[in-house]
Amino acid sequence: MVEQPEIQWYCRSVEEQKGEDISLRTGLLNPRDYVKILIDCSKSWMVYSRSCKAKFRNDFGQSDLALRIEIHVKGRDTMKSQVHELIKEMSGLGHQVDACLSLLQVAFINNSLDQLKECREKVAEIRKAEIALAVKVTEAAKQNGEMKQYVLVPQHILRIAENIDSLAEKTAKKVKDNILFSERAITETTFLLQRLKEIIMSANDLLFCENTILNSYVEESEVNLVKTCIEYATQHEERLIEGLCLPVSSSIYITMLDCIRNIAWHAKEIALKATAPEK
Repeated sequence: MVEQPEIQWYCRSVEEQKGEDISLRTGLLNPRDYVKILIDCSKSWMVYSRSCKAKFRNDFGQSDLALRIEIHVKGRDTMKSQVHELIKEMSGLGHQVDACLSLLQVAFINNSLDQLKECREKVAEIRKAEIALAVKVTEAAKQNGEMKQYVLVPQHILRIAENIDSLAEKTAKKVKDNILFSERAITETTFLLQRLKEIIMSANDLLFCENTILNSYVEESEVNLVKTCIEYATQHEERLIEGLCLPVSSSIYITMLDCIRNIAWHAKEIALKATAPEK
């Protein structure tokens, strides 16, 4: 009989900042897995590991309470500390990318140069951190086969940061030169940036656990976002021909769409690398 690994869990209300009880039902979990998920009490979520599946379900009957559950699974075959720490570093850069996009979104909506400056400073930090992280991951992969699938992840994070910097540069030009976007273009860009944040954080979560549902979500979301960008670009060209848009704003808008597509592609690649079968 397979020994049930020790499971330690802690549940905290994000809104009320106090402990809550929930019903936690699991199968045998891979002791190497580290799972960190956000649960909405109105739903049941399935989280898959490489070796089995675990179902987390609440019995509150409440629909407006969000709970964060951190599950640490421990056993004889615990994840090697080096691998775990490197994945944590990659995840940390993912959170910095999300913060950059939030700043960019606010700056774009409010025409704020302050948020853009902070965004680009964070991008510079990501670039600096990626150089050291890429070396460490590559060296670790030579010694540990578990790291091989993560070798290109730092590079994808770097490419995402570079495209965010391009978005910030174009947004700064829009603000400084007082270039006007139509209400439609503002709505479309804001929507795409928000979708990007969701894709990136989902891909980031996959660094810690293999979740087939979440992986499919990232892949499908990337495809849909690219399609949406193409549709927006086509519709924008038609408006430009009709004289409803200015060439100077058109150039910025199309470039931003390209950057958004690039970011989504790299996020999808991170998800694919993180969930690649171990060799």
